[in-house]
Amino acid sequence: MLKLRWRTQGAPGPGGVRAAANRNQISRPTIRCLLRGLQDFAQRWRMRLAMNGFFPTARRSAGLRVLLALLLTAAAACLLWLRVSSTLTAPGGGLLSLGSDVPLSPPPPLRDDREAVRQRLSEVARGVRDSGRAVRTAGELAALAHRAGDPLTALLAYRRALAASPEDPRLLHGCARCEAYLGLYAQALESASRQIAADPRNPSGSIVKARALVALDRRDEAARALANAEAAASEAGPAALLALAREHEERGDLGRALALASQAAAASPEVSRAALDRAELLFKLNRFEEARPVLERHAMADPANGEARRYLAALLMSPANPRRDLRRAEHWLVEAIQQNPDDVAALQMLGELCGDSNRPRQAAYVFRLILEKEPDRASARLQLARALARLGDPGAAREQAALAGRLLQRDQREARLVAMRSQRPGDFATRLALGRHYLHWRQFGKALPELEAAHALAPERSEVRAELSRFFAAVGVRAPEWLRRARR
Repeated sequence: MLKLRWRTQGAPGPGGVRAAANRNQISRPTIRCLLRGLQDFAQRWRMRLAMNGFFPTARRSAGLRVLLALLLTAAAACLLWLRVSSTLTAPGGGLLSLGSDVPLSPPPPLRDDREAVRQRLSEVARGVRDSGRAVRTAGELAALAHRAGDPLTALLAYRRALAASPEDPRLLHGCARCEAYLGLYAQALESASRQIAADPRNPSGSIVKARALVALDRRDEAARALANAEAAASEAGPAALLALAREHEERGDLGRALALASQAAAASPEVSRAALDRAELLFKLNRFEEARPVLERHAMADPANGEARRYLAALLMSPANPRRDLRRAEHWLVEAIQQNPDDVAALQMLGELCGDSNRPRQAAYVFRLILEKEPDRASARLQLARALARLGDPGAAREQAALAGRLLQRDQREARLVAMRSQRPGDFATRLALGRHYLHWRQFGKALPELEAAHALAPERSEVRAELSRFFAAVGVRAPEWLRRARR
């Protein structure tokens, strides 16, 4: 874990962080010195005014003397504020950075997610037994299986729950999402349409409906579904508008996403989820001058808002930004990691920044932290290899480069199969090939949904059932009841 602290006058803190000054406090001697200076300033001006005949006390009223004293006090307060403000915002002062004294240790080896998947599926199996004894409802089991990455078990549970509550929009939405992920687009379209009828102001049903229509190559109908959802969302409030904005963003229509996010932000407080989403879209559209003050406002208003800090850093690092500031970008990244040490995106950006600024030791330290959390991250292995080579450790660099090469080949194969899945959304053979790919690389959490999709699309295919059986044997969990019935 990266533990970072503010330190005064460049003293290193835990994790190698240094700061030029502590901007959170000014020492008492400094304040006393400022006050003595202000007192001398006021006395000098009083003597100067008295010498010019401005303070003949016998002829001036007490009220005028009080007024002049108040004016001098106000001037002194303004001078004190200016001095304090300059101390707080001095160039280079108080900026966090990663020091050169960070420790280096051997990078972690590759490891798979078998144990984590086994624990999740064991919990689902317990949930199935509990639902059979009426300890857990079918809806609760469906949500549990959905979170565990077991969409087929979740779908069967959602359908059982809908038998008792056929118009429950939450259950209909969960059912539609599982059906769409499994490639059952006609069924997903029906479930999403029922959800829209039950809850017309919630855009989630229209989003699933539009996705199903696109997969069925009915794009004009998909566009109309989203347009109808936007009309309803305008009355539903900012949350509905933001959901549609994110859908347009995923589709690559940043302009429409920004329009919806701006509409949501106009109906929300100055510091809000809607305003932050709008700022992030402005950044992605390279409208840096509009995005920066909003991101800074959110970062200052909420010390735990790592997302705003990460986007601020990305904005300040962007080559398209005419006002790049890499030192301040590093400061925001370190603050984001302080708030959330598991923020891999912020760690990746910090490692790249250190590497680009010719600080290989710090870069190696950060990429090793990433690999502790995601040991099969190809980009982190590759950049760690480069940093180790620059540090004069060619043996370790070659080892990490070899691992990175294998992982890059794996990721390239995955990208090709995912593209084929997008082109052939209802083809069981593509889903089976992708599931086999994940199973070969022991990416069990990714393998199960693809294998279950292949089974949902072609339940009669014995090769699909064989791969599912191999999956559950490799994970160490008993095959679920729906697979055991299919094998009979």
